[in-house]
Amino acid sequence: MNRTSSHEGLGLAYERSGCGTPLLLIGGLGCDRHFVKPCQIDAFSQHHDVITYDNRGIGDSDKPRGPYTTEMMADDAAVLLGALEISSAHVLGVSMGAMIALQLAARHPALVRSLIVACGTARADEWMKRKQVLNQKLALSALDENSFREVKAWMDVLWMFGPASHRHPGVIEEAVQSIQQSQQPRDAYVWQSQALHDHDVASRLGAIRCPTLVLAGKEDILTPIRYSEEIARSIPGAELRVFDGGGHLFMLEKPEEFNSCVLEFLADVERTQGAQKGQDEIVEIPAVQEGALDGRLRCVAGSRGDVLICRGLTGDFSMSGSLDELADALAGCGWSSLRFDYRGRGRSRGSAKTPTVNTMCEDVQSVYDYATERFGRPPSAVIARGFAARLVLEVLRGRPEAPFLLWAPIVWLRTSLEMRGRLHELRRRGRLIVDGSEIPSGFVDALEDPTDLDLRAWIVPQRRHVIIQPEGDAVSPPGLARELQQLITSSGGCAELVLVPGAHPHPKMSVRPQICAIVSRLQSACQSSGRG
Repeated sequence: MNRTSSHEGLGLAYERSGCGTPLLLIGGLGCDRHFVKPCQIDAFSQHHDVITYDNRGIGDSDKPRGPYTTEMMADDAAVLLGALEISSAHVLGVSMGAMIALQLAARHPALVRSLIVACGTARADEWMKRKQVLNQKLALSALDENSFREVKAWMDVLWMFGPASHRHPGVIEEAVQSIQQSQQPRDAYVWQSQALHDHDVASRLGAIRCPTLVLAGKEDILTPIRYSEEIARSIPGAELRVFDGGGHLFMLEKPEEFNSCVLEFLADVERTQGAQKGQDEIVEIPAVQEGALDGRLRCVAGSRGDVLICRGLTGDFSMSGSLDELADALAGCGWSSLRFDYRGRGRSRGSAKTPTVNTMCEDVQSVYDYATERFGRPPSAVIARGFAARLVLEVLRGRPEAPFLLWAPIVWLRTSLEMRGRLHELRRRGRLIVDGSEIPSGFVDALEDPTDLDLRAWIVPQRRHVIIQPEGDAVSPPGLARELQQLITSSGGCAELVLVPGAHPHPKMSVRPQICAIVSRLQSACQSSGRG
């Protein structure tokens, strides 16, 4: 759990998981940041940077004296996004959270990439107003806080679940226990309820221009379908989806169907908004002395910074799945990036038919200089995968400005058993295929432990180093990463070691947990270095 301050100095508690384009989830009346099931957070965080938070008046957020309004709470959400340096996000609001989401889209349109309104209303009509008056009277009539939580829990399940759920006592009892555990004083509940009583954004819906999905439960008696139909009619291009048999909290009654619906909508939005996260531009980068490097430049409008990505020994752009996935994740979080093939790989040109350590170092230098000229400043950070970590350490030894993320680094303080076996095969057969790509025989000496390789001379004390190390990496085991971390710190440098699930990355595998770790550490590393 983390906390940030709102526009009034209000502390808001939030949690964040996953990576990709941001997805802000906003809960309803009396619901804290745990209002969705863990399985739903898991599903969404496979594709998105998911932010859940406690509205003012509940959970671990501050609970200032009321009255509250949905406009006020929408401004809280806007300040939270700003504090997290998120320029725009997909926004999903449930119940009161849907009304806050509508206000957010109307008041801060640039922040809302797309809008999902689940069981919401554009305005409180007389029926809704009377319902909120009833909520407040029941809350205030309770003898104490414990009595309030018990009355509230049973009142909520009566309104919020469809008939099918009420036929399963276990479902209702679990919901009652969950509601009773929420940390909300009854005064704060009354102030939130009053915000619903006074809610009205109907006149501003026609100005909302972002893609919008309106969701409703067919058996919802708290916010009947007519409310969702009004929203869908009022927002240009909005789509309405009704869940058969679902009550007010249909997303809890039908979690898999709800997850699929949300993810399909967001994927469609991102396909049609592809320009927002940029498209690859093929660039030709002049090489040192002769030849040219084949590069892929991903420019993002309003970019928060520029990242140079250096691949390892294997693969080229025809086999760059994990690096493409990394570029997509960076772009989704607002980062531009540049990646490239070395001479002797793919369409990059040079006199040497296969790359060597020297030519690869020259290529890293060429691309770094190109990026500096193209972006008008040195890259905000450099990410090097595998053997590229050794190259970048050497090339950037005199450049302290950019944080350096080493992804499953191979710098060879000691050679792993698996790599020794591969080197033996390379010497015996004269060639070695790793992950579908041939390793040049000239790399035998570079991959073994050269006695004259003084890594300490390459360490820049001012630079922030982050080592992203897969726990199941047999090529470059975690023990080598720990030795590298110790070497950097003993040389006066700063090094963070982050262990993540998975094996050594290669072009054909999806490495989502590793990429999530890279993206999350990138922002903190750049902030610490004054680069992002």
